[in-house]
Amino acid sequence: MSLGAGYADREVEQDYTTWLANFAVTLMREYDETTLSLSSELAPSGSAELRKIYGLDLQYRRGLSTNINFTFATRFTISEPVQELILESNENIIIRPGLNYRLSEGWIMEMWYQYFSSQYENSEPINENSIYAGFRYDFGLLD
Repeated sequence: MSLGAGYADREVEQDYTTWLANFAVTLMREYDETTLSLSSELAPSGSAELRKIYGLDLQYRRGLSTNINFTFATRFTISEPVQELILESNENIIIRPGLNYRLSEGWIMEMWYQYFSSQYENSEPINENSIYAGFRYDFGLLD
């Protein structure tokens, strides 16, 4: 279990003060691992607009064999503008099931499907479906 908190005092058009926090709980068993986290953060958008983001994440990993893992990740966020340039709040959801296969000590082959949906107030949702297949090298820095 982990817990983090911070305090931000940003100067935009007017002074803006907020709490930033992250809370995560991880349950590890012999063949699987589940992590649930709640977060609050500040982030700039593509239009350089500062937004406050509240997030809920669920990540799951299950070992199917020595080298194969099933993974599932979902993220739900609600964001709201800090400045009053754009008054719309936004909701996003990402759902991503996948598989990874450890080819060697460092090389991993990954495949997953991702569904992404984003909706601003008073507008139609934007939905995207994508498939990813690729390789990555794990340097083992976080072990």
